[in-house]
Amino acid sequence: MSLARRLLQIAYFLLWVQLFFAGQLNGLIAIFIAILSIFNLQTNWLRHIKIELISLICLTGWSITAYQAWWISTDNWFITLANLLWLMTGLKLLETHKEVNPRNSVLVLFLSIGTAGIVSQGLASSLIQGIAALLCITALIKTEAGSESFVGLIRRSLVISTLLTPVVVAGFLLLPRMPALWNLPGNSTGSVGLSAILRPGDLASLVQTEDLVARVFFKEEPPPQSDRYWRVFIHNNFDGFSWRQGPNHHELYEDNYSRGKGPIIEKWLIEASPLDARPWSGHGYPTNNELKITNMGKLMAFKAQASRGIYTINSNELSDSWRKTPPTHFDLEFISGNNPRLEALGKSWGKKSSDPIEIVDIAKRWFNSHPFVYTLEPGRMPKTAPYDAFLFDRQMGFCEHYAASFSALMRAAGVPSRIVVGYQGGEWKESTRSEDYLLIDNSNVHAWSEVWIPTQGWIDIDPTSWVAPERVRRSLRDSLSNKDLRRLSRQSPIWYQALADQWQALDNNWQLWIMAFDSSNQKSLLSPWLKGKYQFQGLVAIIAISLTLTSAIYFFQVLETGGEKEDQARRELDKCLFALSKLQFKTLPGETLQVFCNRAAMAFPELKDQLNKLHFSYNRYRFDLELEKRPNERKEILKEIVRIKTTLRGYIRKHRLKDRR
Repeated sequence: MSLARRLLQIAYFLLWVQLFFAGQLNGLIAIFIAILSIFNLQTNWLRHIKIELISLICLTGWSITAYQAWWISTDNWFITLANLLWLMTGLKLLETHKEVNPRNSVLVLFLSIGTAGIVSQGLASSLIQGIAALLCITALIKTEAGSESFVGLIRRSLVISTLLTPVVVAGFLLLPRMPALWNLPGNSTGSVGLSAILRPGDLASLVQTEDLVARVFFKEEPPPQSDRYWRVFIHNNFDGFSWRQGPNHHELYEDNYSRGKGPIIEKWLIEASPLDARPWSGHGYPTNNELKITNMGKLMAFKAQASRGIYTINSNELSDSWRKTPPTHFDLEFISGNNPRLEALGKSWGKKSSDPIEIVDIAKRWFNSHPFVYTLEPGRMPKTAPYDAFLFDRQMGFCEHYAASFSALMRAAGVPSRIVVGYQGGEWKESTRSEDYLLIDNSNVHAWSEVWIPTQGWIDIDPTSWVAPERVRRSLRDSLSNKDLRRLSRQSPIWYQALADQWQALDNNWQLWIMAFDSSNQKSLLSPWLKGKYQFQGLVAIIAISLTLTSAIYFFQVLETGGEKEDQARRELDKCLFALSKLQFKTLPGETLQVFCNRAAMAFPELKDQLNKLHFSYNRYRFDLELEKRPNERKEILKEIVRIKTTLRGYIRKHRLKDRR
């Protein structure tokens, strides 16, 4: 197997690894691509299986996954077609063992890597994509350079990549940023875990995964730990056991279009997620016009988060005004008879007072007077009177148990209430390599309640803080027993955590300064230079790219020729080729020196030995790095090329005299 094909197969395997761990491959496609990678590495297996049969099986499998993806959501069209491209690239690579020149496979693989870069933009993904692209460049050089050594190929690839870096940077910084013609949805398979339905025990299981959710950056000091509530879903539809979003959860707040121009107070870097909502503090307004606030304080995006994304929240004089939206009948809905003891307790509170604040205070005293336990192992709730069993029998639960039972008690007492599901707390990260930020993962998942106070609107009430105050004041781990702590993921070693923090800082910079570089960032960067004359930006970009590209070509030629001595060898080779052109024998486009000499030897058998010496001596002179240490031997090889030139010229003179006679 040629080195070029092997490099392409390694690049394809790296692409599969990156896409697999990024969650961008559909189930069957991930398996098929893995099988194709094995076939590419073990081409002798293809003697027993026809490529046509493999192609038919792969396309059939893709058709099944495409139908399933489109049936779930038509927004999956782009990632579905991307899966087809990645699959067809593997099939194309299977053909390279029959091809003399795998140049077409290199181009297809470049396209696949570029598509992967659209849907996977993290730092780790980008590094793997860059390595795969470098291997493709090396394979392309190998197809042109013939017998060049692997070390020489890598050197030339790195040289080309380094010289082209200024061209890419100039284009990135100066070319005008155009708005996207359409959004390209990806495979939003984030590990957020929240859903539109809340059942007792759901969050206790989710909190043990600790998958990354988001990072939050603040312009000023971050809020204190006890005030870090990040809302996502609001549940106001109660059936006696589970809580759901009501039919009115998507109704937009009427002041969505009166966005303020205050300073940014929160910047969110969020992971991929299948949810149509985004976490936020509930304060301020989103600067992104695609995000809307609902009457219930939900930050709606109306679509899944295909890949990592950034959005900002700015301050506004109308901040929190959505809390004044009056309750609906859904916020008081209570099915009588499902939890009779809970219902009786709530009604007794309602008889004691009609003031919602006093009723909340009665509930707080009641919870504090009972031996409730905050735990990750609350056990399964019975289907019959589940909240009666929790409040009066077991008295062991996680945050959703306390929020759900408290909200149900409020409704029984005649106070409108609902449940908010999101995150509480977060780990503050101080970094010397990027902005400080708050890291939120699934261990911060939380549920709390909101009650309607006519004079104040909807206010947050967290009954978990009554039972386990350390959960809100400090963290989840500080509020759990030793038995529960063992259920959580093991603490990483200090050295590993330090490395992870450094990597997170680099990843933050990559997302904030590279992936989030848009037209507004570009204008801020160029304004001191262009002085507001942005009509010349395109001209400046063309000039900068032209200069950097010209410089790259010049320096590449200098490095390739290696100075005057390298030029002398090339001049002698050109003289040999010119001599052969007198016999109407010229090089073909893309033809290597070795292939040309072999073809010429077939046409002129008398020159076979000289032509073999020519390509061997020249390639050795140019690409054998060991010759740098043996200058005398290098001079002898150059003299050999000169002698071959003299021999070719003598043969041509005799050949032309013979033709004249």
